[in-house]
Amino acid sequence: MFHHVVSSMNTSRPSIWRHPVAARASPMSSFIHRGWPALFTASQPARQRVHGVCPIFKAANGMLNTTITQSLVPTWTPMGIRKLAHTTHLPIPHGPNVSMKMKKRELKEELRRLRAEWRLKQSQSAVDRETHSLVAKQAENHTQSDTKGESGQSTEVQAPSGTPTEKLVSKKEVLLNEVRWLREQLLQIEANKGSEVNDTEGSSQEVADRREESSPDLDSPVFEHPSLHGLQFAYLPFKAQHYVLTEAQRIAEESCFNFAQTWLPSFLQQYGWDCACAGEMNAWANFFIAHAEEVPRAVFQPTELPLPVILNKTILLRNIAVHRVPTPAPEVVDLIAAAHMLTITLGDKERMAQLGDLRALLDWSIETMTMNKTALKSSVGPQLYEIQQQRDELARREREIIARLWEEDAAQRAHVGSMMEQSIMKALRKNVSPEELYYWTKFSEDW
Repeated sequence: MFHHVVSSMNTSRPSIWRHPVAARASPMSSFIHRGWPALFTASQPARQRVHGVCPIFKAANGMLNTTITQSLVPTWTPMGIRKLAHTTHLPIPHGPNVSMKMKKRELKEELRRLRAEWRLKQSQSAVDRETHSLVAKQAENHTQSDTKGESGQSTEVQAPSGTPTEKLVSKKEVLLNEVRWLREQLLQIEANKGSEVNDTEGSSQEVADRREESSPDLDSPVFEHPSLHGLQFAYLPFKAQHYVLTEAQRIAEESCFNFAQTWLPSFLQQYGWDCACAGEMNAWANFFIAHAEEVPRAVFQPTELPLPVILNKTILLRNIAVHRVPTPAPEVVDLIAAAHMLTITLGDKERMAQLGDLRALLDWSIETMTMNKTALKSSVGPQLYEIQQQRDELARREREIIARLWEEDAAQRAHVGSMMEQSIMKALRKNVSPEELYYWTKFSEDW
């Protein structure tokens, strides 16, 4: 009987039931795997005939909801699942969700932005680490030279030409000379001011007293005014900054390409770079770091900084230019100087001259901006200091008035309370005890 019923129906196993999702959709997975779902896809009368044969098929038919006809049997595709869920009022287990896709796209964009910021911070930290290591090496070399000098040995640094030690010593000498020159200029300016004041205004003590009374102190609130914080750093207009950095990046990339064409042509063919635009500055930096040993050391010209530090700074230049990061003008000058030193190291005289002119123009522009900011602060500073003094005076007067107001209010309340007590005692003087009478006659003038 059972065999006859099964043979009378379409016993071909649909390919849709081979899907693993269908096999896990119900506890009848063992029957699904062996082809029993052919009974579920059969017509309603056929299923009713099978009900009397095996109670298992009754339970299975109840699980599928008897309201679903053969035309609504799911095909286990996203559309079929949605159709089944809509008919049986079940939640959709699968299928696209527009809001989730939009959220995923937003998260991807946020992740991309965070990765870019992380790369920028990594580049900055790499530059800082290289700088700290150079300073530590410089201090160590200085300590060794001092030790040798105390022991009677020669204090000269024995290092071949172009080594990092010699570069550190030259950098130190340049910085020391600059510091000495600045100190001499400051001392000369102070001496000139003192002589002029002594000739025109009398003794130095009187001039100092008058200067303290007339001019604000360096620690006065005018120099800590919130409105002047933005004048501490000189920023180029962003359009000019972006143009300068992109041009410096382009010139540095062209210099790297020309150098690689001369000394590393096989590696250019290996990378497939046939022009300077084929690789960004960070790719060129990694290229030179990987293949620097293939080039003779005598080819690289000595500069103030070693080649790895210069390459790290050029990577930072590229990151700031690409990610459009507003940067103070002194840092922009430092990045242009790094690109300039890269062309010097690679021996590219043409582009070295271009970046040298750009650096000089940038130095002049920043110096002009700094002088203008200083002039503005010096012109506005005394006025802001006077306003701050007036504000402090008004605040002091306000505190005094409020304190006096509270004192007068307390005195008036005490006086009114005393008068009320006296009035009450007068009204009830017939019932006053001898002790209270003695008290009021002694301490009250109006009794």
